[in-house]
Amino acid sequence: MKIKLILISSILLFILSVFLLYYPLQFDFYDQMKAKKLADIFTIPLFITVLGSYVVKTVRRGEIDWKKFPKEILFAIVLFGFFYIFMIRSILSCGILFLNCYSKEKAIVVIDGKIIDIVKYEGHGKVLGKYIISINQNGEEFHFESNKRAIENYSLNENFKANMKRGVLNILYK
Repeated sequence: MKIKLILISSILLFILSVFLLYYPLQFDFYDQMKAKKLADIFTIPLFITVLGSYVVKTVRRGEIDWKKFPKEILFAIVLFGFFYIFMIRSILSCGILFLNCYSKEKAIVVIDGKIIDIVKYEGHGKVLGKYIISINQNGEEFHFESNKRAIENYSLNENFKANMKRGVLNILYK
């Protein structure tokens, strides 16, 4: 029974992760970096708390091999860092973007500025490309991730004007 529950949970978690990773592709422009910063604010302190609680419980039990224990902690930190940077952060930021977009209150913000940078990393095979456009509006810089179709008509130093929506988490998207 437990194996079926674990298997079903794993399949559902995988499907949810795939949905969340492909969810931002429906937008022309979105502020993914702000979503990643929000994911950092919640996840890193949670990991530190869990790791600290593990260390305290292990020390209190007194069953510590002091030669292996620092290596185990270092291994846990490196493993978490690897999975966090390459998987967890992206999935959580896409989930935050999803929550931001499905709120009731959406304010319209006009972004009117000059394009100061365009980054295009073409994807190959199953790897998606990464497209970022940076806009300077009166000294304030905005960095929006985009898709190939939305960004191909823009060039450097061109004026950019768009009506963006601001969700409940203060993340801009269009």
